[in-house]
Amino acid sequence: VNRKFEVSLDLGMFNDRIMLTANLYRNRSSEQLVGIPLAPTAGFSVVQANFPAVVQNAGMEFDITAVNIPSGRNFEWVTSLNLTVAGNKLVAFPGIESSPWYDERYTVGEPLDIVKLYGYRGVDRMSGEYEFADINRDGRYNMDDRRYIRFVGPRAFGGLHNSLRFAGFQLDFLLQWVSQDGYNATHLFSRAPGMLSNQPDFVMNRWTGQGQDNQGQQRFTIGGTKAESAYANNLYYSTASVSDASFIRLKNLSLSYTLGRPIAQRLHVQELTAFVQGQNLLTITRHNGLDPENPGSTSLPPLRTLTVGIKLRI
Repeated sequence: VNRKFEVSLDLGMFNDRIMLTANLYRNRSSEQLVGIPLAPTAGFSVVQANFPAVVQNAGMEFDITAVNIPSGRNFEWVTSLNLTVAGNKLVAFPGIESSPWYDERYTVGEPLDIVKLYGYRGVDRMSGEYEFADINRDGRYNMDDRRYIRFVGPRAFGGLHNSLRFAGFQLDFLLQWVSQDGYNATHLFSRAPGMLSNQPDFVMNRWTGQGQDNQGQQRFTIGGTKAESAYANNLYYSTASVSDASFIRLKNLSLSYTLGRPIAQRLHVQELTAFVQGQNLLTITRHNGLDPENPGSTSLPPLRTLTVGIKLRI
């Protein structure tokens, strides 16, 4: 059953020099169709069935376009701004504690895009191995210790576009921004430092002797003891692997100049425009992974491109 609630507003002010579109919505879906894990002897990995879970998706969307300086003058300036705040959560899931696997993945009242992690405590001063919070104090790290919930996904995102024209010049630029937490480089390179695999440069800041202050990385190892490998794997599922991945990116920038009609006629052309365009020119972020737009991904960030050209119409 899907229940939808939505309120929208379209508003034009000052002879439509300012246009505003706002949208508020909340959708709730019940009886989720999900896959129930089966034993390997069944011959199939999952079977599709309805679970008594209620999922809510809610958010707000805003879009504003303002003609700061209208056309008809020597200078024109138009600004567009959009903002989206969206989220979801598991409203109800009766019997989640006894459900297969889902009690380890989801928590009622929390978003669906969460991860349950170990609490990272640094590197032991004496052994040089990673330490984590042992919640149940049983001396082992298991799912009962993964109590630290982190939301990995965008909380809000939007963009700002400006278009300015003066005489024959025109400047356009688009800023993209996202507020989010995501997986960082620790999540990508979680094998024990010293093992044969690509590693980020910060693994050089590792533990090298007993009594040494916490350096953030466990000791190097050639093959990796069972404990070292297990703790490195636990780091992959710990709070150390999730951090702020918010960013602001200059997505597009374009500058062009079009010859005036009198000059163009002297050159016996109808139109002559010279332009330079750039994409992904600048990114401001604290994220230490490969690309804040796709945190946790092993793919490289989008290429920075620069295009220069002339458009001629005879």
